Amino acid sequence: MILSTLPLLLILNLPFNYSTMMPIAVVGGTLAGIPGSNIAAIVLNVNTPDTRGRAGAFLNIAGDVGQGIGPPIIGAVIASMGRQNAFNLISFFWVFSGLLCLVVIRTMAADEADVAEKVAARFGDHQLDSVVTEDSVNAVDARIVAQAATPVV
Repeated sequence: MILSTLPLLLILNLPFNYSTMMPIAVVGGTLAGIPGSNIAAIVLNVNTPDTRGRAGAFLNIAGDVGQGIGPPIIGAVIASMGRQNAFNLISFFWVFSGLLCLVVIRTMAADEADVAEKVAARFGDHQLDSVVTEDSVNAVDARIVAQAATPVV
């Protein structure tokens, strides 16, 4: 998030030219997409199984609320200071979000260990082992092949 602010600011403030904007947009879009795809995994890993549903729901609701109230807020900021200045100002909220992600990174390992300890205490150590084994994959593959070979009447 922090790194994706620079390409955004360049796109907002450089004179428009396809040959310079496209590479900047590709880099910026790639950098901006990385954190969003990992947030759900982080939320799942730092919550116990009985609270994961609520945590995931809260994550989805927070995203929807942001998409709902974001446009009126940016519209008001644009009305007060102009489009380019408004987007320059608002883009620094990505820096704030990136700093929050850095805080999450610092505490994530300890939080995951805490969740693993709670799960082990509640369900036993066997729940922490991998559920998918080579034998289970082979059994599923055999069932899929058998179903595909069975004629449908």
